[in-house]
Amino acid sequence: MMKNLLHTGRRAMIAAAVWSAFDALLHVAIDSVEIARITGNIVVIVAAVVTQVLRPGRLSVLVSGLAAAATIGLNTVWFINKGEIPIPALILILVALALLAWAACRFLADAPKT
Repeated sequence: MMKNLLHTGRRAMIAAAVWSAFDALLHVAIDSVEIARITGNIVVIVAAVVTQVLRPGRLSVLVSGLAAAATIGLNTVWFINKGEIPIPALILILVALALLAWAACRFLADAPKT
């Protein structure tokens, strides 16, 4: 089931966007809105939209990689400002990064061979 669900890079990016939306809504629900975390979630959602428009290939790999780099950077800033690394937040971030990495792998596999 999960293999078929994340079979393409586009589907993995949609999963990453849904996960990031869940993360952002969770922050709003618990009244813990942090700009760096929410911005990282928005970056992933925008990257997912962009990869839906692009043809699967190396440019899609670049977009998912940039989204992962931005997520790492923004969350590192948040960790530094917070002074700690909360385990639930780390799990949410690592799942998003895993989905972005999987999307990049699938985009590479689906890229036209030249």
